[in-house]
Amino acid sequence: GWLADKLGRSKVIFLGGLILSLACLMAPFSNGVAWLAVALFLLGLGWNFCFVSGSTLLSDVLRAEERGRIQGLTDTMTNIVSGFANLGSGLIFAVFGFTTMSWLTILIGLIPAALVLWSRAVRRKDIAPTPVSG
Repeated sequence: GWLADKLGRSKVIFLGGLILSLACLMAPFSNGVAWLAVALFLLGLGWNFCFVSGSTLLSDVLRAEERGRIQGLTDTMTNIVSGFANLGSGLIFAVFGFTTMSWLTILIGLIPAALVLWSRAVRRKDIAPTPVSG
């Protein structure tokens, strides 16, 4: 949480998405346990950058009386989706192999970074001055 406070939630989510993608890019090319361990460490780091910053961002926009209920619902949904994603990744691994699974996860890991870029572009467009005709 302190990194999200220091750098900003969006920056940490963006960084987390890039770290997730780097981890997924490293994994299929890891030719030993040490490199695979580094890839798994980066996977956990990227996930936590996104998860903690996302939770903090959500908490920032909620009223105090909403926080507990909505944070709990969000955490529950995240865990349910993670469970199904684990089952799905096992199926993808069994049918298509590790390399295909890794390439798909690279794309999925880029989603948080892409959403941050998109939200910044939308925000800039919303605050851009409108020309005054005269």
